[in-house]
Amino acid sequence: MTARGEIAHLLRRAGYGGTPTELDALVGLTRAEQIAAALAVRHTEPAPPPQIADPLVQPWWKLVAIQEWWFDRMVDSSFTDTTKPSPLVEKMAMFWHNHFATSADKVFIPWAMMDQNALFRRHGTGNFRTLCQQMAIQPAMLVYLDNETNTSLAPNQNFARELMELFMLGIGNYTEDDVNSAAAAWSGHQLSYDATWNVTGYQFYPENHDTVSRTYLGRTQVWDGPQTIDWILDNPVTQPIAARFICRKLWTWLAYPNPAAPIVDALAAVMIANNWEILPVLQAMCERTEFWDTPCRNGLVRTPVEFLVAIGKALNMRSANLSPQWFLYTLGQQPLYPPNVSGWRPNDYWISTSTMNARADVASHAAWTTISDTGTDPGFMLDWFPEVIGSQRPPVADVVQAILARFSIVDPAPETETVLANWCTANRHEWTNAEPWNYWGERPHMMQLAMLSPDFNLA
Repeated sequence: MTARGEIAHLLRRAGYGGTPTELDALVGLTRAEQIAAALAVRHTEPAPPPQIADPLVQPWWKLVAIQEWWFDRMVDSSFTDTTKPSPLVEKMAMFWHNHFATSADKVFIPWAMMDQNALFRRHGTGNFRTLCQQMAIQPAMLVYLDNETNTSLAPNQNFARELMELFMLGIGNYTEDDVNSAAAAWSGHQLSYDATWNVTGYQFYPENHDTVSRTYLGRTQVWDGPQTIDWILDNPVTQPIAARFICRKLWTWLAYPNPAAPIVDALAAVMIANNWEILPVLQAMCERTEFWDTPCRNGLVRTPVEFLVAIGKALNMRSANLSPQWFLYTLGQQPLYPPNVSGWRPNDYWISTSTMNARADVASHAAWTTISDTGTDPGFMLDWFPEVIGSQRPPVADVVQAILARFSIVDPAPETETVLANWCTANRHEWTNAEPWNYWGERPHMMQLAMLSPDFNLA
């Protein structure tokens, strides 16, 4: 892998890929400087889409507006332009959305889904303890896992169970008695309502809270909900289990599945030593030799969101042109709508006959929209080859390299270059080099081939 290829790999994992300009800016820096640029965190509190506060907009359309708004933020993110969103912040917001999964199918409260998105952006690269505590009392989670109905007289185990099984420890590291005790601890942590029974936020109701002394993960006392999170992270038995659980998921999300135990153990030690701060773990990940080895470089398939955002960045397209909410539905990963509490399945789940057909539809739409009158970059090909447009057509090799550069495909597989070159050569027979270059059909088809190449579909 070339030095430029290493930068491209880093930026795909720390965000949604780098543009040619961003790659150029990091060439020549040391690896430590490149990692620092990739992991730069810029915390902003972006204004939500205006539809959220408009009482005339129906909830379903507000949720669509959130999807479009988030997509545009991911596309607009930049590793080098400090006035734009931080790619790492947006990448980690999606990670936590998948980890602490809630779906608008059940949480049909747009502002609650928006608030949860803001939480993941605000604390997604910060402290895991703080993130867990805030997540537990957000209306979206209270509704989705039914803690809104959890009282001492009618305990509900849903949130208590998933807190341990899916969010912090993993299955097999707790007992049913621990689930019962945790459910009792979280009783009374519910929702507040206005006079017409619209949800307004979180509220603790002491009269609904269990006050019986119970044993939870080896300690007996009267428990309150937030204490159960602290005890998981401070208990000498569960602390390393929780750290390994989270670090394994982080490595799977940003590197490749099924990391070896020494990798997970080392990252867990970093997390514990840094008092559950997330950013030092991400830095330690990027500094490991395994992160740069071949298994990692070829170890992840771009999720549908990553695929669509990478197209948006390459073609300078936003939600108004690309309609991501509709395509992501057919691709199988619609933000705000995880399939269940365990989130979307990773990696090779995204490669099948049906999903690749859906990606082909996206590629076709993006390519032809870009060259249409409503496209966002009408001078697209002219900007690539200003010196050869007019009297003769550019050489096939130049067209191939321009296409690859536009989609930030660095160090392409020889097969990819061959397919692009063969297609370009085979479809030039209608014209002669003496004629002006008619790029109307060549350009979109070449773009589609690039978007469907293995190189572009690997993260």
